[in-house]
Amino acid sequence: MSGPTAFSKKASKKYLLTGDKMTIRFVLQPSALWPQPQPHSDPARERSNNIRFLEFWKRYGVFFMSPNNEPIIEALQEMPMATRKLWKNALISDYFRKFECGHEYTEDTFFNQPSLLSFSQDVDIACLENSTILQYCSDDEWSGFIEGDNLEVCRFDCIDTSKHLTNLKILWDGIIPIGTERDKIWTDRFLSLSSFAKHISIIDRYCGKSISECYSQGRLSGVTYFIKLLSQIPGKIKTKSVSIYTSRRDTEISEICKLIEKQLKVSKKNIGSVRLYALKDSDFSKVAHDRFLRFDNIITSIGKGISLFEKSSCEENFSCAMQSDDGSFRNNIEGVLQRCSQSYQIL
Repeated sequence: MSGPTAFSKKASKKYLLTGDKMTIRFVLQPSALWPQPQPHSDPARERSNNIRFLEFWKRYGVFFMSPNNEPIIEALQEMPMATRKLWKNALISDYFRKFECGHEYTEDTFFNQPSLLSFSQDVDIACLENSTILQYCSDDEWSGFIEGDNLEVCRFDCIDTSKHLTNLKILWDGIIPIGTERDKIWTDRFLSLSSFAKHISIIDRYCGKSISECYSQGRLSGVTYFIKLLSQIPGKIKTKSVSIYTSRRDTEISEICKLIEKQLKVSKKNIGSVRLYALKDSDFSKVAHDRFLRFDNIITSIGKGISLFEKSSCEENFSCAMQSDDGSFRNNIEGVLQRCSQSYQIL
């Protein structure tokens, strides 16, 4: 199979309707970053393409990087200084998710279909230079799926039209409907975000009270069940620090700490530290009336908070939205909550 026949419209339509990742794992053909000058090359357009791609990466992407990163570094040298600086900053910033994959790849990898398909179990999208994608898609297609596989190939400058990204946006634009199973919510929306995050924050005014109430009923609270889920993430992932923010109202903080510690004794895998921040209810409500989960620079707002994980399925519709944080959330929400709180190191 070669040429345009390698693109399967049937596969792309099917996958568009099946959402299961809240981050998009991608590999990147080095030459796509800054193509060799052509008669009608437009440096301003190429810079704009790079800025859009970096925004995609920061908000949604995980860059699966080759252990040998020299081809990317060499490609950066073709860029004007201002654009090169944007990429260099991204490559060292915690705001941009990166993961060293087990496959070493070079420019030639992207011209060889069997080599490209070796990524299909780990990666969602291969971002290609304009001429390279013609090996897999027809002239009028910017992205597509290799026949018989869920690996999407997409032009670097058209990443915001990819099927995976379209699918992700559709999922987050909708509510979590009543009756949705808890494990499906975790898999569809939070597993991938949790896997690649170094720091996770639970900002929920009522979660402390819920921990006590659920324990008295003989079941896990949203917080303790979430900790259990974090410990069950398989494979090589980043060890996480977890921050929990709650109101002191109607709670005994020492009891809350003991119950979280009890869960950690059986669910410690993948978790490096846990800190609880407890505030007066009046102080908490002034700063954060809504409830949030933060995964590094990704903020999810949840209508009913972490209680989403308390029952085996939703007993009502849940609102749930996602946005990127440029640091203002951590400074203006979490930073203020921390200054108003008393903190407890649990792990």
